[in-house]
Amino acid sequence: MSITKEQAVKIINSIKTRYPDLRQDSKPPTFLLTYGGTHHGLMNNLGLDEPTAKIIEENYHELYKESDAWVADKLQQACDDGYVTGAFSLRLRTPLLKMNGRGKLNYKAAAEGRTVGNMLGQSYGQLNSRAANEFRERIWASKYKYDIFLCAQIHDACYAIWRNTAGITKWVNDNLIACMEWDGLVELQHPIVKVGAELSIFYPDWANETKLNNYATLQEIIDFTGKSKPTVIERLKFLRSLGIIKEVREGKKKRKKVEEGYKFKGCDRKNKRTDRERTKTTKTTDAGIR
Repeated sequence: MSITKEQAVKIINSIKTRYPDLRQDSKPPTFLLTYGGTHHGLMNNLGLDEPTAKIIEENYHELYKESDAWVADKLQQACDDGYVTGAFSLRLRTPLLKMNGRGKLNYKAAAEGRTVGNMLGQSYGQLNSRAANEFRERIWASKYKYDIFLCAQIHDACYAIWRNTAGITKWVNDNLIACMEWDGLVELQHPIVKVGAELSIFYPDWANETKLNNYATLQEIIDFTGKSKPTVIERLKFLRSLGIIKEVREGKKKRKKVEEGYKFKGCDRKNKRTDRERTKTTKTTDAGIR
């Protein structure tokens, strides 16, 4: 049974959630083949036997034949120009390809060609920087400029910290996704394959990831935050990991003692109010919708 291109794209994108372990295992061979490696590299670097390595190589090039053709065309053009152009007009000079000329590449020119393939892919990491810059400008122009902090970037991901309210969470979700879905470069504009992104919230720690739907409504976010609210013992364990409290024990009586210990440790000696009591007085504000 044949499938359409749209169906193929949906199937490929579903692997992330349906087969996360297989997806993770596929990364080393995929990266190796993406940057010009062969089944020999799969055997030498990943320890695969020859039949398996050849099957993976064959299936990869069948799946990404359009991408292979695009890179091959760039390499041949570099043989004429002496350079290759990546994202946002970034250039990499290719003297060996220029000396080789069009046609079959010698050993050294082929090695330079693998560098070109690497550059062509990695140069589009600039999309993440562009998205972060636009998102920061949107933050500064909004009423939330003191509530959202863009704190890090890693290749294709932006990291931010913001106040725990449904209204701010919706603003972050709507605006950051819009910035990362930008497709202003001609080569990114495709009728089927789009530039996509999704927002993941990690709370109370990095081990707990929950994904928000793109452009989720305010009510959906309120429902989401209600379902994902950590238990008392989870909050206490998180405080323990920060060194704020010393011990977390299961059980109602033991938990009460731990909470009392936390209340004492968080006591403000100046006005005799505890962190826990202060939290109660500001709970409506922190959980409200701006």
